[in-house]
Amino acid sequence: MFNHTTQRLSWVSSLATAAILGLSTLLSGCGGGGASPSTTQPMSVVPASAVVYAYAGTPTVLTIRNGKKPFNVYSSNTAIISFNSATMPEGRVPDESVTLEGPTGNYGRVNNVDADTDVTLSVRDGDGTQVNVVVTVKPSSLNSSLTVTDPLNSGTQGSASVKATTITGGAVTGHKVRFRVTDQGAAYGFVCNQALGDCLVIEPAPYTSGDRITVLETTTDRNGDAFAVIKADVGASTQYATISATDQTTGHVLRKQFTIAGQDLSALPATATWNIGTGNGDLVYTPLGADGIAGTADDETSGGCSPVPANGNTNATTGFYVYGGTPPYTITSTSSTVGGVSSTSTGTFGATTTVQTSGSQFFARAMCTAEGTTNIVISDSVGKVLSNITFVVDIKF
Repeated sequence: MFNHTTQRLSWVSSLATAAILGLSTLLSGCGGGGASPSTTQPMSVVPASAVVYAYAGTPTVLTIRNGKKPFNVYSSNTAIISFNSATMPEGRVPDESVTLEGPTGNYGRVNNVDADTDVTLSVRDGDGTQVNVVVTVKPSSLNSSLTVTDPLNSGTQGSASVKATTITGGAVTGHKVRFRVTDQGAAYGFVCNQALGDCLVIEPAPYTSGDRITVLETTTDRNGDAFAVIKADVGASTQYATISATDQTTGHVLRKQFTIAGQDLSALPATATWNIGTGNGDLVYTPLGADGIAGTADDETSGGCSPVPANGNTNATTGFYVYGGTPPYTITSTSSTVGGVSSTSTGTFGATTTVQTSGSQFFARAMCTAEGTTNIVISDSVGKVLSNITFVVDIKF
């Protein structure tokens, strides 16, 4: 009896074991029997190649995808492309991107060349995987900033200009330069008298007298300068606008943002928001984004509110421009415990301040004694009032 029972238990045990093994095989085949080992996707860099100018006006960004942190980048020619040792020690890549700017850039630094030059950037991840990116550095001919009348009052004319030079600073004459309205619907255009022969209308084509000119071509003079006349629309509202200039010989492009100032009382930006941490925030507001175009002031800031600073958090300060109306202006914060105002960034911040001229700045600062929203009220000398400017402070202790 004992032997019979033992044999039956042995048979049942074998059957159960076989069933479990079969089920495991089935689940494994279906992919549902357990977690598969995790694998790191191969590293790649986008774009895989790039064309840059030392004086581009806007940076070129190489983005690293996948791979294992940390990432380092190395240049095959540090005389042309090098990396700022303060922000990228030993080529360490911050935030999974490599930013290439001019000779004094914050991250990757690009020096000018006198002929197209290829530089190989080798990006290496924590596993030793390496991806090479060929960067073609082209000669920068527009080696000074694009200068624009700023602000440009509605209904008035102003100018835009660039200077073309060699790598040693000599004037480049006879280059065709195209100025372009880069914002669709922007309230300005170019002025050109083609009969004088110093400008050529490119767009619209065909051109009829009175049409808004959006692309204009001029030629650099003996000093290397190229000029364009711009005109803001009559009755234009206050707005940001962008213009570009392209050297048709080298392909070098510069861009510049400027302000069209309307006649009505107005201010830019219309709002700003500060999220203040405990002192460890890693982003500081800048009025312009990386591409030189205005962004929104909605960032964490370094420097906290505990203890409360005597004159507010200096890092949580936004500059506003006031336009139009009849100056001078009185600026009032409706809740100065949230945000104080001052005519200078280094002044004492309080409930009121004054601004003397159109196109000038005033500043608002988080005072750290309260959070919430304060309305900034602007009154001109004849009683016009603008009250829709907001300054928002969110304090996270």
